[in-house]
Amino acid sequence: MKKKITITPVRVADLLAEDERMPVYVYVIDHPDGRVLVDTGMTELHPAVADMDPRLLPLSKQDFDLASIDIVVNTHLHFDHCGGNHLFAGKPIYVQRRELDDARSKDDYTIREWVDAPGVQYVPVDGEFGTASRAPARPGTGPHRRHADGRHREWRASDRRRR
Repeated sequence: MKKKITITPVRVADLLAEDERMPVYVYVIDHPDGRVLVDTGMTELHPAVADMDPRLLPLSKQDFDLASIDIVVNTHLHFDHCGGNHLFAGKPIYVQRRELDDARSKDDYTIREWVDAPGVQYVPVDGEFGTASRAPARPGTGPHRRHADGRHREWRASDRRRR
């Protein structure tokens, strides 16, 4: 008998983009081989994003067992996706190598101190890679391709209008 896989969205923040509140979610994948967290949201305010008036609901303040997470996958390293990585210091955090390089080298790409928070241990990957969920992560596909290439606000605004 196959064991059930569940994917649970967890709201961790709201950001103001083009005069509209946009929710920020992370996702928990419960799989027989382990518990995977996709992205980590934000846990604190930062002057670089004050214009987005963040309203935070960090995982560390919710009824959420941080210790139950086996691995973390960052879809990309914008501030609203990696701001909670420090909560998982010592656990493997999988991310595309190009994304990690860009986050560490490009100006105005993200909040660098959140990317390289103390104790954060990245596992850089190239191309598709299966984790405990056995679901491959494909770089550069879908709406996050544009989002990860630095057009965060434009993607969010256009995505909302398409729905």
